[in-house]
Amino acid sequence: MLYFTADELIWECYEDTACECGFHCEGPYNPVSSKINHINSVLGVLPPLQFPRGDYVTFLRQSVVPRLRRRRELLTTQSETTWRRLVQFYSHLDLTNETDRLLAIGALAEQTQAVRRDQTYLAGLWSASLPGDLLWTTTNPKPGRAAGTWTAPTPTVEVLEASCEYVDGNAFGMATSGRLVLCGRAINRCSLREESGSYRPSFHLEHRDLNACMEVRMDCDEPPLATTGTAPEHWGEVTVLQVAETCEFPAPVSLILAADPTAPGSGVCVRVGLASPPGTRLEDQKERTKLGRWFGSCSEVQTFTII
Repeated sequence: MLYFTADELIWECYEDTACECGFHCEGPYNPVSSKINHINSVLGVLPPLQFPRGDYVTFLRQSVVPRLRRRRELLTTQSETTWRRLVQFYSHLDLTNETDRLLAIGALAEQTQAVRRDQTYLAGLWSASLPGDLLWTTTNPKPGRAAGTWTAPTPTVEVLEASCEYVDGNAFGMATSGRLVLCGRAINRCSLREESGSYRPSFHLEHRDLNACMEVRMDCDEPPLATTGTAPEHWGEVTVLQVAETCEFPAPVSLILAADPTAPGSGVCVRVGLASPPGTRLEDQKERTKLGRWFGSCSEVQTFTII
């Protein structure tokens, strides 16, 4: 593979990586390619840096058949982590055609199906790991662009239904629509407060019984919500659906849902963001405790249909 970057050319293959500046060549800063990690995940082989470069190609050729026979023995966490890193990598690429992003990810998913063949691919996500896959956030939100980085807490939501429709019925192609039914603890009648920042606006969750800070990472710069016209700007009513709980100092990690603006009164929701608790610093532990108590006292089990 030959990369034409803004500053130099980079060559990459299974045996070697070379560039003009030397940063990507052998040495302490030589990164393992996401694509090689993907191949390793599919084949079930060890990372390439554990083998001499000259022997790696031979190792792959001699191991493909036996490794494919044992692909079911791969650790689930390894394949899930590798997949999320790949999606994160492709999500950050500045592609000429934005529609090519999901097609490229779909091509990788078609290969990944070899080790996840009992699972359903859902436009960048997988049915077996869906509660964790839903915890993506965008680092540079744009309309129509999904996926960015993931958190890694313990899922708490139940997936009742998950499906996608694709162009020409190609399950790894361009998705035209999707439907997700989740059951979990949720709090209704919340709102979002927007605060202007130097880089991008920040959003915080508000509720009459909430006395802690819960920041929301919005999926796009223009969420499908109405504003109240007050200052600072307040956005329309949203629902907080807990989908996971942090491992350290437990606190809820939640999807922010709003009524589908194209079908008012239908009970169908759309995702507008992800709300995460403060960090694990000593001063943040009190905020996490408040959030946990708020969710425990105000939430109730509900079922949501999300498109």
